[in-house]
Amino acid sequence: MTPHPIEEQWRARAAKLTAWGAAEAGRIWEIAADELAAFETERALEVLSVVAAADEAGVSPDTVRRALDEGRVEDAGTGGPSGVRRQDLPKLRKGRKSPPRLSTGDPDLVAKVSEAGGLRPAV
Repeated sequence: MTPHPIEEQWRARAAKLTAWGAAEAGRIWEIAADELAAFETERALEVLSVVAAADEAGVSPDTVRRALDEGRVEDAGTGGPSGVRRQDLPKLRKGRKSPPRLSTGDPDLVAKVSEAGGLRPAV
């Protein structure tokens, strides 16, 4: 899993602070980066129901079920209904040209940004 750009920025800041003699301040930034990394990992591994996965990916529940049946997406459901890990959502959209949509029919701009690699800090 690729580190979040902000995580990398915080780790670089921690290294600079430590090099400048502010080890305690550097450690705080390092802890924050560790917490962000843990959050990102936990979020990627979160198991969504077929309906929730379809909604977030901008596809129909039937598309999700087909992807599970065909083995394009691993069934992450544990002993119960089928489920899809959040990190596998892009596989559901592979080859689709239309942007992801919310259940309201509006474009899902958050998904669009995520597909493009997420937000990047201003340079």
